[in-house]
Amino acid sequence: MATRRPFCIVSSNYTAVVAAWEGTAKENRRYLLNRDIIAQLEAEDAEDAMRRWRAINGGERPFPPAEVSA
Repeated sequence: MATRRPFCIVSSNYTAVVAAWEGTAKENRRYLLNRDIIAQLEAEDAEDAMRRWRAINGGERPFPPAEVSA
């Protein structure tokens, strides 16, 4: 079993693309540009992070974006 690491689920305001970025919200803030962190969770890899996020909320993007404390 692989070790779980922190991932942020990030949505682009411009393209509406949702992706998993490895690292905590605090670690990723400087790279966000026009993106919102909509979730933070633990996963084995980016694919696992997206699977877990979709399972949590049915794949729907929360509106407005959920605040993540970092």
